[in-house]
Amino acid sequence: MAKSGFKRTNHGSYYIISPSGEKIYIDRSDDRKDMWTAGGRFYSRLDEAKADVISRIEAGDGFYSRGGLTTKQYVNPVTIIDNRKNK
Repeated sequence: MAKSGFKRTNHGSYYIISPSGEKIYIDRSDDRKDMWTAGGRFYSRLDEAKADVISRIEAGDGFYSRGGLTTKQYVNPVTIIDNRKNK
């Protein structure tokens, strides 16, 4: 798996799909300026973050498959009803 496996999103972050099928995102840090974050870790350079993520996936240590990323679970889906009068 090479660094070229990363794809860029519309809002400037990068992601790669692990062999287990989950997306692993690398985003700019909100807390620390000029830093990148992936899986709760901070990196000073983007290529450093990409290399670490790939090495963790290739090592198969299970970091990302056992909860390294937060997944959003929806408890109650919202139904939107249009209550405007039909004219």
